[in-house]
Amino acid sequence: MVIASSDMNMRAKTKLIIGILCLMGLAFGRGINPTAPDTETVSAPEYMGAMTMASSVREIKKTPITVVPRKTDGNKDTKSRLEVHYIDVGQGDSSLIICDNEAMLVDAGDESKGTAIQLYLKKHNIERLKYVVATHPDADHIGGLDVIVYKFDCGQILIPNCSNDTPSFDRLIYSVKAKGYSPHIVDVGEKYSLGSAVIEILSPSSEFIFSDTNDSSIIFRLDHGSNSFLFTGDATIPPQQALIFDPDLDADTDVIKVPHHGAATAYIKGFYDEVSPEYAVISCGRKNPYGHPRQEVLDDLKNRGTKLYRTDEQGTVIATSDGKKITFNTSPSSTWKPGEEENSDKTVRKSDSAVTRVFQHNLSDPPEPSVTYVYNKNTGKFHYPGCSSVTDMSPKNRADMYCSREELIKTYPDAKPCKRCNP
Repeated sequence: MVIASSDMNMRAKTKLIIGILCLMGLAFGRGINPTAPDTETVSAPEYMGAMTMASSVREIKKTPITVVPRKTDGNKDTKSRLEVHYIDVGQGDSSLIICDNEAMLVDAGDESKGTAIQLYLKKHNIERLKYVVATHPDADHIGGLDVIVYKFDCGQILIPNCSNDTPSFDRLIYSVKAKGYSPHIVDVGEKYSLGSAVIEILSPSSEFIFSDTNDSSIIFRLDHGSNSFLFTGDATIPPQQALIFDPDLDADTDVIKVPHHGAATAYIKGFYDEVSPEYAVISCGRKNPYGHPRQEVLDDLKNRGTKLYRTDEQGTVIATSDGKKITFNTSPSSTWKPGEEENSDKTVRKSDSAVTRVFQHNLSDPPEPSVTYVYNKNTGKFHYPGCSSVTDMSPKNRADMYCSREELIKTYPDAKPCKRCNP
């Protein structure tokens, strides 16, 4: 094979250059290793910082991941994703929230649903729950939590400042103690992180203990980007009222978990005026004995143009947020049918509905001179009409006041506001 002289000259020049570079490397005491730290230009603190960062990365890789990442089908977009699973547990409540490989569970239905919730979490690759929230100690909310607490690694157990003398509550406390957990009593204003999402406690205040465990329900708002979700437990009128009138609490939301399964005793128009939800989810059982959800609740949501989802009609409802928009795994309900009243106590329901109507009428607008207060002549305390104390008040001690707060105090100078409803 004949090689042109020009090619030979080029190769000779190349070898000469390589030789010179090697001699320069030897002269400066370094070989050619692009990964070695440059001891002449990188300070010791900077180098140690780089080594610490590398060590941190290795430690992260060893840490168990709460949720196995979903396949992206080639989409390299790593933006935050949040899922809220309103799990169908019949007549009860349970929600799974997943954000950026962190998960939390809110309630777990009644005592017959513990294993079902456990399997649901396993199906969605949940290994650890950063938070477990027991909204309040009623059996249809905490009945299955003893199984979850015992079977899963739980970061924090969040509870309200109340208890209940029931087997369901006793089993939950037993599981908590058996695992060595220390429950945390939440308070208004506390904030928690779940991935890139932020959770803010809106109720209850640790300073107050309600006689009705429903009113002790943990109410929290979940913010993810520009989207928000409101969880209300079984909160009835007094805590809803507190949210309406407290200027420091923001309950405005995109998606609301309707209070108390859509019960009439947990409905006031003013609350929905304040919350103004675009979407609503009702968790209730098919043919439940309470008639949930009630017609007045459905009518209000329908008149607002709120898109409604129901576990009794659609099963488990899953809302997904990308921080800007919210999508659901199913179409909204279109029936707007109230629950069937089978084996229900209609006498109690009529009484509850009457109280709700009075409260709704007077709280449709912010408190002005036309707001009604109820004064107890025996105790000297005044209340909002929807306060639970009013329902137990003797008619002979009750005085309905159609005036402003200032005018009421002028009429009854020794009047004191109720500590439950804070009028």
